[in-house]
Amino acid sequence: MQLIWYDARSSVETKKMNGRTMNVYKLVGLYAVVVAGGAMMVAALAEKKDMESKRGILHSVAALSRKTDFPVEPIFIERWSPRALSPKEITDEELMPLFEAARWAPSSYNAQPWRFIYAKRGTENWNTLFNLMVPFNQAWACNASALVLMVSYKYFPHNGEFSRTHAFDAGAAWQNFALQASQMGLVAHGMAGFDYDRAKIELNISDDYEILMMIAVGRPGNSEDLPADLRTREEPSIRKPVSTFAFEGKLP
Repeated sequence: MQLIWYDARSSVETKKMNGRTMNVYKLVGLYAVVVAGGAMMVAALAEKKDMESKRGILHSVAALSRKTDFPVEPIFIERWSPRALSPKEITDEELMPLFEAARWAPSSYNAQPWRFIYAKRGTENWNTLFNLMVPFNQAWACNASALVLMVSYKYFPHNGEFSRTHAFDAGAAWQNFALQASQMGLVAHGMAGFDYDRAKIELNISDDYEILMMIAVGRPGNSEDLPADLRTREEPSIRKPVSTFAFEGKLP
């Protein structure tokens, strides 16, 4: 009878011990999750701080080198198109807001003729777009986080007639895209240096669309990483005075 009581007691003690062990394991697991989550948060905050710092530098460089004839909002002066990019991948949470900004551009009859074909770095479609570019652009755009081909639909959806402003309207979408990228601390660099004919064939683009441009999207990088002939060009460009393109009444 005593032996049976001893076994039962031992069993209870064993269960208690096992329970305490399980609790310890749970606490260790929870601690590991918290540590991992904290590390991810710290990394994300560091990345955000780095992006904000680089955005501030890019905007400051532009603001210092560009002078306006008349007062305008800073976003127009701060946006420029560097070629130095950091070879990091981009998330949909970072890329999609650029297309969202383009979405709200004005267009004739609200036809919204712009279309974007994109490929993120490291995906199966990357090489298709990358190989369309001329060697000059490949030399620096190889570090882009995403490549985008922009086309516009030539006709009005409501009546099928040709739209004389389809490319003009798509240009407004590109401007929104570029400004949103600048405000987020990203680079959006537009290019015409690629094979338009190959793009039409390889991307199955019909004659209903006009191929307009390519865009390299990415995080700001270091100019020292650029080919030597591009380093001296890594600065905000200036613009013609307003008096050279705005005329009252008629062209001179």
